[in-house]
Amino acid sequence: MGVEVAALKTFYKSNHTQMSRLKRTVGKSGEGTETVEDMSDTDKWVWERFTFLKDHIESVERRNVVSIRGRGREPTEVIIQ
Repeated sequence: MGVEVAALKTFYKSNHTQMSRLKRTVGKSGEGTETVEDMSDTDKWVWERFTFLKDHIESVERRNVVSIRGRGREPTEVIIQ
């Protein structure tokens, strides 16, 4: 094929990610989300070619990330003379 392995891995990983995003937004009836017809041409292309992945992609609840940087310290006071 003349394509490097790293390029193929990147291609499939990015399209898998895009397909999982599309799966979250398409087809939830009653929620006013977009349909396949509302997608951009690129999204339609990904949807049509990677639709076989739909049943294998599971949604995972996102975790809230809280920064602990700076906790436990007193606020720094700046005095300008």
